[in-house]
Amino acid sequence: MICYDPFGWVPAPIRIRDRYAVTGGEMGHLFLLGRVVLSVTLLATPLFGQTEGRPLHLASEVRLATGVGPADTTFLIAADGVLGPNEEIYLVDPTAPGVYVYDARGRFIRRLGRPGDGPGEFRSAMAAGWLYDTLWVADYQLRRVSLFTEAGDFIRVLQQPVPGVLRMLADGGFVVARVDPASLYEGTASTDPLVRFPPADTAPDTVALLVHSPPARIKIGSEGQRQFQQFFADGHLWAVSPGGRTIVVVDRRVPGGPEDAAFTISTFGMDGGRTATARVGYVPRRLDDRIYAATVGRFVDDLDAQGRLHMRREQFAVALRAATLRPRFLPPVTRLVVATDGRVWLRREDLAEDDVTWQVFSADGQVRGTVRLPTEEEVFAVSSRSVLVGRHFDDGHMEVTRYRYQ
Repeated sequence: MICYDPFGWVPAPIRIRDRYAVTGGEMGHLFLLGRVVLSVTLLATPLFGQTEGRPLHLASEVRLATGVGPADTTFLIAADGVLGPNEEIYLVDPTAPGVYVYDARGRFIRRLGRPGDGPGEFRSAMAAGWLYDTLWVADYQLRRVSLFTEAGDFIRVLQQPVPGVLRMLADGGFVVARVDPASLYEGTASTDPLVRFPPADTAPDTVALLVHSPPARIKIGSEGQRQFQQFFADGHLWAVSPGGRTIVVVDRRVPGGPEDAAFTISTFGMDGGRTATARVGYVPRRLDDRIYAATVGRFVDDLDAQGRLHMRREQFAVALRAATLRPRFLPPVTRLVVATDGRVWLRREDLAEDDVTWQVFSADGQVRGTVRLPTEEEVFAVSSRSVLVGRHFDDGHMEVTRYRYQ
């Protein structure tokens, strides 16, 4: 079945209960060993369009929820999620704090870490990933990374070199987004470095510059007591592949006009060298009154349902609209995830509908798949056969689902 999509003609995803149709090419390894396959940079940076692929399917396989089971075996909030080598599920909870581990069938196995400042303890665990057969867990408050074996044994602690959002690389180094918090509220565009810190005692180097359009965050209140991410922010996105061999940066800045509409996918090896660049053209979507009102209204409804407005609803809505950036066009990409097979998963424009389109790109910028997922679901991790997502509900509970390719 073919339907028209603002990005081109693509097979229409078919949703049946918890099943979603995906379009895509063969699930091959496209970024094997990072620098080996992608050793030639696309210097011409060609402009690619959209392509079709064969239909695939995602089926709900495992579902976990807060408040189910004993308190010490269930997570409260998942800030990040990781898939294990045998499809185990690792959920990073910043509130408990620790990492909750479930087997491939969703049965609780163990919890890693406990509250505290000592070895194997956390104040606020926020991110995790694999360094070969070692699980790393980042605590941004303590500014350190804890290492665990697959069996859950604590190994040691690595100090985070500088504040910022951190990911580990396969060589044992770090890549950190050094964002100046003050720049997020300024009225001019800001540029913050994405810095690679090698494992040896050598000087760090800048992998890319992350540009933020003004302002990147919303302030509510005379002294900015309430702060939120801009709904239509178009600053650079970045991610590291599972295993830490590839760094991906997406330049998604909103164009001045339809003739300039393109976003760029750049990949870098763990040594910081650029390995490929693809420029993807698209048809921009205008930020019309319906999308704007629905987006702001949905956010107010969510906070109101959770009892988090802390002021009259009408007063909060007026202040929110006054502080919200409203560009002419929607950002073409709203989230980035890199799969274990090297493919780049991009969440496209949020049209304030029940579902949103995710497109799967190969290294050369070609669309290898398309999937429609609920807008409220956040993709944590993608393997060659599974997708791990999380969803928050108005009553405060959260569900994590692992979908399987079919």
